[in-house]
Amino acid sequence: MEKVQSYGEAFAKIQQATGITDIDELVDKFMHAEDENFRLFNLLTRAQVCVHPLTGPSALDPSFDPSEHRYVDELNQEIAKFEEQISELIGEIELQRVKQTQQTQRKHIITDLEARLRETEVRSQTSTKTVDAGVPWLDAGVPWIDAGDP
Repeated sequence: MEKVQSYGEAFAKIQQATGITDIDELVDKFMHAEDENFRLFNLLTRAQVCVHPLTGPSALDPSFDPSEHRYVDELNQEIAKFEEQISELIGEIELQRVKQTQQTQRKHIITDLEARLRETEVRSQTSTKTVDAGVPWLDAGVPWIDAGDP
């Protein structure tokens, strides 16, 4: 009961100081003020970040710890190393893709040559059969040709 009474007294003081009698309007004003304070805080923080490279962080922030600054530098160096490794890996991937493409082209060439070889072997076998079929005729005609020769 005492708390309710103390809240009532506090609200009466706030009403008297602000001239606002509606509690909803008062809450809205406090919320707006809080939002504005947060916006200004963010603005100030961004301004300090922009000024740090120009004036040095210790000029703005007496609690600046140089060891933390070194840690950030170490992280930046590590990030640079990772980016370099990523670039090297991307280059290696591209090289492997080129090699794979060349290998695929070689396989196509070999397949084409094998098909041409098979075709040539078939033609050779056909020609051999034709020659083999004509040899008996030639053997039979050779004595006749020799006989007609003076």
